[in-house]
Amino acid sequence: MGTYLHRDKFNQLLYNSYVFDLEYIGTSTQLETCFIWDLCCEHLPSGRIFQITIRPDIHPLPPPFGADFIQVTESILQQRNAVPFAQAWNSLQVFIRATTGYPTAPVIFIAHNAFKADKLMLEIDCKRHRIKIPYRWYFFDSLLFCRKQIIKHSSYALNDLHRHLFHADIAQQHFAVSDTVALRNILVSIGLNKLEGPVYPAHCTALQAVKWLGSSSERILFSHGIRSLEDLVQKVVVAYCDSQFLSATVHLQPFIRNYLMSNYAIKQGNAASIADSLAQKWIPGV
Repeated sequence: MGTYLHRDKFNQLLYNSYVFDLEYIGTSTQLETCFIWDLCCEHLPSGRIFQITIRPDIHPLPPPFGADFIQVTESILQQRNAVPFAQAWNSLQVFIRATTGYPTAPVIFIAHNAFKADKLMLEIDCKRHRIKIPYRWYFFDSLLFCRKQIIKHSSYALNDLHRHLFHADIAQQHFAVSDTVALRNILVSIGLNKLEGPVYPAHCTALQAVKWLGSSSERILFSHGIRSLEDLVQKVVVAYCDSQFLSATVHLQPFIRNYLMSNYAIKQGNAASIADSLAQKWIPGV
């Protein structure tokens, strides 16, 4: 389940920390329809890099998502010695075992927008191939971290942060190696000793995936033992269903708002916004 890593704990795990990036293609921007084709992972303290090209399980190869992305072709896959996903996964595991500083400690994987993109995409492709991600592998979203360290910037997209800090665009953006190295440089520039924030294992949805649920509300929920979005949804649904037997039917949104306020002391404005988001997207019943 999710937990908050303070700076001292993050520093202890630095030798087990990696920066990574995935590039994927698909017929739409819905991640369930997408397939990873490029993966890079860099061991943060040593700088050792693992990169591999994956032959995506989609035919024909679709056009790029936009002008900033390349057209992945059969020729490119052959030139880069693309391998099946399962083979790439095995090679990644060999790299992690060879570079991890503390073999029995948790491993931290850092990606930009991890909780809404890279972590989810890795879970989707692993599920397709019946591969289990180890529960000692935790994921950290550098986008959330950068928002707290670089205040009121106009954009927190990876290239915009790179331009802000280094006055240059990322060379060959949207290739996994380029974006991985760029993110490593951004984190080093901000200060690795400042790294802290929430981490989640695979198949646990980050609480901040809920629109309007920010870091302060997440910390409050953590302190009450709510360690993932699945945890929160289950508790809300159980409480809501139980309430139907005790009183007249209450609409879902106001119930969630009052539930968050009374049980977790989340402020009324935040609770109302979070309740709307939960009811509209994350709770399937009515």
